[in-house]
Amino acid sequence: MKTNHLALAILSLGVLLLSRSAVATEAAADPPEPLIGYAELRTDLPGGRHANVRTMRAAVVRVDGSGRRVLAEELAREPDTWTQFAGWSPDGTKAIIARGWNDPENACWEEEHKTF
Repeated sequence: MKTNHLALAILSLGVLLLSRSAVATEAAADPPEPLIGYAELRTDLPGGRHANVRTMRAAVVRVDGSGRRVLAEELAREPDTWTQFAGWSPDGTKAIIARGWNDPENACWEEEHKTF
């Protein structure tokens, strides 16, 4: 029997705060331009859940849908890592970015047992 893969998670979750000015694509105005934060990922890749989840990236877009920008790309450069937009700081000036990782062997076990 495998150890509890959910508890081990082999999913390291880190949090990164980016200042609103760092995620804005234009010079900061007073007040800062409203942005929508979200996570985007593929859902059509063969190979199960992990093949798709590892494509997840944190992003922002202006409220009119323009100016899409992926955040903290350097956090997802290693194999089997991803980032996810987790929210805004209480004052709305910083994006909170989560970073995840899963071992491919663990991902196969999770897929086989449908335990994610």
